[in-house]
Amino acid sequence: MDPNHSFLRQFSDLPEASILKLEGISSYRKVPEKTIISRAGEFPKHIYFLASGVLRVFVTNEKGKEFNKRIYPPLSFAGPLTSIIKQEPSEINCETLTECE
Repeated sequence: MDPNHSFLRQFSDLPEASILKLEGISSYRKVPEKTIISRAGEFPKHIYFLASGVLRVFVTNEKGKEFNKRIYPPLSFAGPLTSIIKQEPSEINCETLTECE
């Protein structure tokens, strides 16, 4: 069975129509630790729902020093949502700290 389908079915209080819509716009991915999934300066197209694992959002200054802005635990939405809404390049980087689903 599709892991995305199985995950969405865990939320028994969601109406069937909502589950079908979510299945149509989402996909399941297993991402290795220390993977950059969104980079500053790029035009992002995705936000992420973190089913398991830990993800960080960080910025880098002109000297290359990284500053964590936020750490996301499981069952969180994460990503450059403001950039997607404004259709502007992202100011943040998103990196998996552990293997994530």
